[in-house]
Amino acid sequence: MEQAFRVEIKDYLQINTYLVNRSPRWKFIRIVRRSLMPLIAAGVCFFDQIPLLFAIPIVAVVGAISYLLQTNVIYQGFKNGYATDMTGVCTISITPEEFRFQNPTYAISARWEKMTDVTQSPRHLIFMLLPLRSFVIPKTAFADEEHARAFFNTALAYQAGTHTDHIDTPGTTAWPPPPDRRRL
Repeated sequence: MEQAFRVEIKDYLQINTYLVNRSPRWKFIRIVRRSLMPLIAAGVCFFDQIPLLFAIPIVAVVGAISYLLQTNVIYQGFKNGYATDMTGVCTISITPEEFRFQNPTYAISARWEKMTDVTQSPRHLIFMLLPLRSFVIPKTAFADEEHARAFFNTALAYQAGTHTDHIDTPGTTAWPPPPDRRRL
């Protein structure tokens, strides 16, 4: 079973946000990271006995700069690093034996036992190979919601090793490969 689609950097940013918000551990880490610099600024203001009138704006500015820098670092990391190999027109193929991702500059295949998670967000199907390595398919790449659900259920069955040779797909078993994405 194969699906062609277009992935953009915003898809990986949405998945990053989804995965962080799904895990209490990652939420805690993000809160600590984002509040560390303002707390340090507040401590410096307290120990240097800076008047409260000046300390509050200093802490607020440090907090805003910290938040914007960290958000920009995450975006630039996706834009310049990880996601550059993963964006563009891609193809994901799933068979009972393996998962295969391919685009013009990058290709990887892995046995289902190596997949740590197959899940979905409201807008994407997510295939996690490692805790920090995921592959996404926008649900808009499928002809309709039923095809996306059938693809997802088949992938889950392959991962669990419970898939039979009969494929339950609505209508036809041909998966249309639209390189352009539809809007929601």
